[in-house]
Amino acid sequence: MVAALPSWFGSLAADLAVIAAVIVAVGVIYRGAIRPVLCYARRLEATVADVRGEFRNNGGTTMRDAIDRIDTRTSSLEEWRESVDTRLTPTPEPTPEPKPKPAQPPRKKAP
Repeated sequence: MVAALPSWFGSLAADLAVIAAVIVAVGVIYRGAIRPVLCYARRLEATVADVRGEFRNNGGTTMRDAIDRIDTRTSSLEEWRESVDTRLTPTPEPTPEPKPKPAQPPRKKAP
């Protein structure tokens, strides 16, 4: 003969089914929404760290070092161009002052 199940067993089974459904729902939400966002945030953090590292001097290989070299070359080229301009620009000759016109004798009136 089979023993009868107690009455509380039915409500316990329903409660366990609800708990299992909630656990499955939380797992689906985590896998579908939360985990991709966390992975994206980790990749974004790594990318920002790489970019931040490019703007620190380290002796020649970062973007900041390249920008500094370009700035130095540009400054030296500007100085060189100015020195060439001063050597090639002719100095203006002083303009002589105009000579005063000689005074003319007054005209005589005709008789």
